[in-house]
Amino acid sequence: MMYILYKSLEVTDGLDNFDDEGDKLEDFRDNNEISSYAIKGAKYLISRDIINGNDNNIINPTGTCTRAEVAQMLYNMIISKKN
Repeated sequence: MMYILYKSLEVTDGLDNFDDEGDKLEDFRDNNEISSYAIKGAKYLISRDIINGNDNNIINPTGTCTRAEVAQMLYNMIISKKN
């Protein structure tokens, strides 16, 4: 899911450089479970607070997303573009 969101932003908007705005991928305990092709996108989405993880510092990169989680990510993506 993170990779799809990142690629959609890349194709439609182009992406700005990382400037360490928000959280960092390394802040999450399960960051080592992210596939190598998706790391750049995960770093970007996390730094922009589009992906927030849960209270246990987990982003669950190999799990499935609920409709509510997808809706929240899309909302966060839209809000991040307004700022």
